[in-house]
Amino acid sequence: MEILTVAYYAERWMFLAPTSTMKNVLLFCCSFSLLSLSTFIQAEPSNFAAGRSVLGRDDFLGDATFGVPVPPTATEFNFPEGVAVDPTTGKVFVADSENNRILRFSSTNAYRTGAAAEGVLGQDNFISNDPNQGGSAAADTLSYPLMLAFDSAGRLYVTDWENFRVLRYDDASNKADGDAADGVLGQVDFTTTVQGGNSTVMADELKFASPTGIAVDALGNLWVADNAQERVVRYDNAATKNGLATPDCVVGQVDLMTFDIDTAAQDKFVDPYGISIGPDGELWVADAAANRVLRFDNAATLMDGASASGLLGQDDFADDVLALAAGPNNFYNPYYVTAAPNGTVWVSDYTNVRVLGFRNAATKSGLVDADVVLGHPNFTNSDHRPSDQRSLRGPAQIAIGKEGSLLVAVYDQSRVMRFSDDVTVSAIKRKIVTKRKRATIRGRSSGANRVEVQIVGQGGYKNARGIVSIWKAKTKKLTRRATRVKIRAIAFDGFTATSRAKVIMKKKRR
Repeated sequence: MEILTVAYYAERWMFLAPTSTMKNVLLFCCSFSLLSLSTFIQAEPSNFAAGRSVLGRDDFLGDATFGVPVPPTATEFNFPEGVAVDPTTGKVFVADSENNRILRFSSTNAYRTGAAAEGVLGQDNFISNDPNQGGSAAADTLSYPLMLAFDSAGRLYVTDWENFRVLRYDDASNKADGDAADGVLGQVDFTTTVQGGNSTVMADELKFASPTGIAVDALGNLWVADNAQERVVRYDNAATKNGLATPDCVVGQVDLMTFDIDTAAQDKFVDPYGISIGPDGELWVADAAANRVLRFDNAATLMDGASASGLLGQDDFADDVLALAAGPNNFYNPYYVTAAPNGTVWVSDYTNVRVLGFRNAATKSGLVDADVVLGHPNFTNSDHRPSDQRSLRGPAQIAIGKEGSLLVAVYDQSRVMRFSDDVTVSAIKRKIVTKRKRATIRGRSSGANRVEVQIVGQGGYKNARGIVSIWKAKTKKLTRRATRVKIRAIAFDGFTATSRAKVIMKKKRR
């Protein structure tokens, strides 16, 4: 049975449910079905798709001279690595790494080429960029912020790489310029910057040696990749922890006190860098130097030293081929990984200057072919193309916009590119027949943040109800035998798609 049909009948059954308890159960089922369909029908960027907009540059042709920074402004980056979207506001945050700051863009400006940031963290203004503001570490400074992650309450977590710590900013979307962080992990306080481990043992239970990737699961558990100690650690209920808190789990090492340098294995990392949490609670780890991405199922329940459940980029867990010619199923230094809500896993294949997308990735393992490639016209090219709407020289962290856009930080080109599927909208039935003076129109859309419906002869456009990707609209007080309905879907960037439907009133027999 199609998910749409399940949702429809669950909604109908609610009116027949004998008890409030039963109605609540059916309401849950209906909501679950609608949410499932929302992710199920979400379109993805096609192969070699063009970017829809770009931040950090005035156009897609502008390029940074590698190694030559530009003066910091509210509109330009110097080699950004991290990007994340606040799920509570839709605002976009960019780790402007070489400028030692994080820029915040409004949910509207984030979709406009060359837009200016509305806020900055780590610096007091948009023209300063000294590490730790030219002094020592504090709660309001940064020294090479690397990657970003949000929890469901709008708390921003950042790996402050050169300060060997993780910072937490509560209500990050409403922070004033230069505001202090609200929490720190990996250091005893905001002013200490002691690197974890040492040259002979390199194991430190409470400190980071090189914090890189970061992710938060639906339960508020924080995951941090500690690259130099070849491990990934988990902090349960992270918002309640601070300072030198003890991680609740470690993978890649047998325990928090062990540092075992090893070749690639099912329970070992060679070079853990970017990480992400998937829609089913699975942990994804980009093991860059091993040219693979590992998957750990049921991450919130993992115990120390757990083995991976699957992988991408290699045919077994023991392989760590240094370099292969670009193909549809392999990587060359995949430093970053992001799992989208619809189950697609996006991998920034850094040295091959491309991004690969694997649909339903949690069901696959081994040398499986990617479904989508961005940055190249095919799966075998790996050349450095000139800057344009399709080139990705140095793809870094990827974020998923609230409506499904891909926001890709592009390190070598000092920009953030946005890829979005085409805006589409349609009614499931273009012709609806009713014996009453009312009817319900149901439809689908993609690439949009809202759908509007106009009943011709009854005023202007009004917002449709339900989830944007599976919307509905009710017509009332119909008087004509045939009533035209205009439908339009609108994206954040103003792109619009239109469609039509017609409601036919069928006369009742006497």
